[in-house]
Formats: sequence, structure tokens, C-alpha cells
Amino acid sequence: MRQRLLPKFCSRLAATGIALLLPCLLAAQTQVATFAGSGTAGLLDGDTLTADFDQPSDIDRDPFGNFIIVDLDHVIRKIDPSGMVTTLAGNGVAGYQDGQGTAARFNGALNACVDSVGNVYVSDFLNQRIRKIDPGGYVTTIAGTGVAGYKDTTALEATFRYPRGICMDRQGNLYIADSWNHRIRKLDPQGNVTTFAGGGTSMGVQSPGDWVDGPDTSARFWTPCGLEIDAAGNLFLADAFNHRLRHIDPQGMVTTLAGSGPGGSTNGGYLDGLAADSRLNTPTGLGLGTSGDIYIADTYNNCLRRLSGAVVSTAAGSTIPGYLNGPGTSALMNHPRAALLDQNGASLYVPDGNNHVIRRVFLLLTAVDGPIATVEPGLAYPNPATDQVCLQFPGALNAGAGTLAVVDVRGKSVLEERSHAIGEPLQVGGLPAGLYFARMKTDGVTFVAKFIKR
Repeated sequence: MRQRLLPKFCSRLAATGIALLLPCLLAAQTQVATFAGSGTAGLLDGDTLTADFDQPSDIDRDPFGNFIIVDLDHVIRKIDPSGMVTTLAGNGVAGYQDGQGTAARFNGALNACVDSVGNVYVSDFLNQRIRKIDPGGYVTTIAGTGVAGYKDTTALEATFRYPRGICMDRQGNLYIADSWNHRIRKLDPQGNVTTFAGGGTSMGVQSPGDWVDGPDTSARFWTPCGLEIDAAGNLFLADAFNHRLRHIDPQGMVTTLAGSGPGGSTNGGYLDGLAADSRLNTPTGLGLGTSGDIYIADTYNNCLRRLSGAVVSTAAGSTIPGYLNGPGTSALMNHPRAALLDQNGASLYVPDGNNHVIRRVFLLLTAVDGPIATVEPGLAYPNPATDQVCLQFPGALNAGAGTLAVVDVRGKSVLEERSHAIGEPLQVGGLPAGLYFARMKTDGVTFVAKFIKR
């Protein structure tokens, strides 16, 4: 695996808008920042700003505070609470192999979910299987034969046709969006695969699905993709080529929550407003927010949409593909694929597929000390640091003191000094190992420097 030296941080500050990485600085509006990834497609571990991803397609969180990310490079990645990116399973080579960590192989894995004890369940798209990664990193196959088809039976004899979205209820049932069978399948804890919702005789790659609401197998889908579940057992589905958000209650009744217009890969649209009139374009993922809000990764519209009550609005991005951080609809995305709410409900993490990064969308945050007018890069040395770090701010007009705050990768303030002299060593020996951002306000300018604590 190739290596890269860390100090290219300063050259990326202006491009990524480093101030947006610090939630304590934001004004009361939705903001988009880059959380992880260099923007270069590849497989490179490291800290969140220098690691490479290749079209990340899904994200979840395990009970230990790690983010689990599915990467098109046939790997499952992990971002730990200190901000370090590692490869959990797979080695970047397409194939099929159970085994320990990077000895295992996947083929086009697209989606994953994590249970309450840290097992990761993966929809291994091109392998036509469901895989499991235990907390020790060992990969096993728990369902599917490897042959595309449609068969309900015991797990290792059942067949799927390009499985995608996956989630688990509190009883341990896995629900799987079986995309080109146009169905939602269920894998119970006893190892039986059944069809939970969706039906019809049209199956196979590029086969036309349909749009029908109704009970369980009388309902119809068209290439179902992203799948999430709430605490009450309600399923929410990104029904990609129907360009709709669907709901399936615990009894299997299917209804439509948002989206309108004809089905088909080229018939998407874009329209905010009443949910029944709104238009989506090939949504492939979603995330559940607070107060019943649902966030839709509207993939081919290159934006994140919000369903709140009976109204659809655009939370971030626009229909123009691109890569730009900033206020919600001024920011640009390129094929967002999922959304995960953080633990305090203040932001969402979004795999931005064609930009090869994970974006962070801050939701209606309020500034602690007012909006920032100017942000400039600073330097930290030694880096990594053990007991102390010196901060340099080349653009500062005087060599006096300023207000200093240090925040971790989650945006939590861990160290503050009301008057810190520029150039004076900062004592960091008491901080846990990890990645930090030092913010110095002086001369009406905010300087930001990144450092790693060993």
C-alpha cells in the first residue's frame, strides 16, 4: 500500500474550507464540509484528511464509536474515534474469500449495517451473497450461493440478484433490498430467507419493475436500494428507478412517502414542495433524522433532500455535480449515496461517491462566538506531538496573544486558553491520542492548524 507524507494539509485548507470542520464555529445554517478523504480515488489508510477512498457507497456506526464505510475498492473501511482510517476487511482485489481481515475478498460490496455487538453485515453485490464481519475482523458468508437468482429457502441455499441496502431490526432479522428481483428479502436469526415485500414476474438485470402500494408481496418496486429501519420496526426504502421514498410498516404494508412521476432509469426529476408532488432522481440511500425527518441521498440530482412532515426540501447540494464546501444549497456534491445521523443529532455523514470523500452536513448549528469572516492556515510542530506542540501562524499581523481552542475530530472542544502567546508551546500531554484542530483567533482572523497527538 503506498504511503503519503502528512503535511499537505495547509495546501488543502482553502479548497476544503477547514472552518467548516469545526461545528462550534458555525452560524445558524446548514453547512457542508469534508469529513474524510483526500478527493483522490484510491485505497490509502491514514488520517481523515489524507486517506483515499474509491466511490464510498454506505456508512454506519458500530457500538464502539467507529464509522464503518463500504468502498468500491472491494473493501470495508473503518474510521476510529481518533480520526484514523484503516481497512477492516478486504484487500482491494475483487474476489470471493472468507477469512481474517484483509485476507478476505469482496466483489463490488455496496451496503452494510452494524448490530448492537459490533458485527458488520455486508451486501456483497457482485458475489450475490450476504457476508458478516465479526468484531475481530473475521469474514464469513451467511446467505447466498453466489449464483444470481430468486429462491426463498435456508440461508446458504437461498439466491439473490444483486443485493443492496441492508438493515437489522431489534429481533435480529436482516432486511435486504434485492435490487434486480425488485423485492425486500428477510433473513431471520434461524437462517431462513423469505420475501418480506414486493413481487411480480419481472426479474433480472435491467428488468422493468413497477410502482404499487399495498400489503407485502402485492406491492411493487423498481430496483430498491437504500434501506433503513427505525426503533419501531418501520422500514424506509430508496426505490431508485421509481424515484420515490417508500415506507413498509412492521406488518409489510407498503406506502409511498415522497416522489412522483413515471418510473424508469431516465425519468427522474427535481422538485421541492409537497411530498406527493415532489420529484427525485434515482435515490439510492437515505438516513433517519430527529423528529421524524428523513434525509434522502438523491443520487442523480447530486443533492441531499429532506422530508419533514409532508414537505420535501433540499438540505444540501444542487442538481449541478461538483465538489464545493459551504452553505447548504451553495455546496456541490457528486452522487451522494447514503446519510448517517451523528450521535447528538447535529450533523449527517454522507458518502459522496464520485468525489471519493465523506462529507459532513451540519444541521442548523448556532455559533458560540459569532460567524467567522476570515480563516487562514497555521502550522504545528512537532507533528505528531507527544507532550507539547508549537503553533505558527505566518499570516498573523502581530506576535501577541490570541484566544486558542483545540477541538477533536467530532467537533468537541477539549482545551481552551483565553490568552495564548503565539509561538508559546501548548501542553497537550493530557489529551488522548488522536487528530486535533487548534483554532487561534487574533487580529480579527481565525487561524487553524491540524496536529496529531501520539
